[in-house]
Amino acid sequence: MASPITTAEFQSFFDRDFEFGTTITSIRDKDILRAISDALTMYNPDLWGDIITAKQAFYYLVAHHLSCNINAAGGVGNTGQGANAGSDFVMSSKSAGPLSASYSIPQSILENPVLQGLLKTRYGQKYLDMIIPYLIGATGVAWHDTRP
Repeated sequence: MASPITTAEFQSFFDRDFEFGTTITSIRDKDILRAISDALTMYNPDLWGDIITAKQAFYYLVAHHLSCNINAAGGVGNTGQGANAGSDFVMSSKSAGPLSASYSIPQSILENPVLQGLLKTRYGQKYLDMIIPYLIGATGVAWHDTRP
């Protein structure tokens, strides 16, 4: 399958998130191409209703893989502002005394190793936010007669 985005489009979309360049201490085109290749292994363009949403989802999936790849290699430059910080999940408790917070991750995500892997970065979490409604669909019964 061909990539729905180019490296130039990725750089334009994330112009404030990553430090792009040609040195080993920056995010290079070859790093983006590798992340695109990784993202294509788990991307289904048929899930999305339109090309704009499909491309936006793919941007976040590529950014997730890029952040994971760079961090696995020991990190270089800026791998995304807050890419691995905090959580965007539902807060289940909080306190004010010695400061405490607790977030709840749905059990369906925790039980799925592919979806669970997306929790590693904010970009993966954004992709997960976008894809969950497409994975949990409405079901119903269709009535149909058969003829002998």
